[in-house]
Amino acid sequence: YVVKIPNGTNSLDGGSTNQEFVAEFETIRPGPRGLISTDGGDSSNFSKNSHLKLAFNQKIDLNNAQAEIKLYKKVGDQNIDTPVTINHFSVEDWKAEQKQIADRIDMSQVDEIVEVTGDKSAPTPEVSEIPSKEELEKNLILIPNQPLEADASYFAEVKAGLKSAIGDLSSSSSARY
Repeated sequence: YVVKIPNGTNSLDGGSTNQEFVAEFETIRPGPRGLISTDGGDSSNFSKNSHLKLAFNQKIDLNNAQAEIKLYKKVGDQNIDTPVTINHFSVEDWKAEQKQIADRIDMSQVDEIVEVTGDKSAPTPEVSEIPSKEELEKNLILIPNQPLEADASYFAEVKAGLKSAIGDLSSSSSARY
């Protein structure tokens, strides 16, 4: 965008500008925020059946994402393309993710806290509110077409040129996770 204030524009204090003022800016470009496993892992340890959740600052164009986001397996000094299917993160994906989180909570620890403190209002798992469709769609889910190999190193690459689904700008730099 370009904003121009011409020379001679009246100001609030009764004066006027003595020269043209020009300012240029652009709206935020799409960019990744991080990568995690949807099966309860973290950003560096995945199971062979892991799906990868890639978070962005805005909704991404799915057709373009198939070309600009890749998963690679490292073999020596080579990077081998690992085909994935890419979709927007859905309510069903979110619910499955929340179930994974709840399944990891060790309820025996909650019972131990009650036993030690006598406080029956001790921590209990909180139920998260379902995010809006707009918030969910800022995330992509990468589903490997084949199970990931055990004891192998993988990385995801988001290439420069990734397009937003809500504007004309594309990402200006690449990122690896």
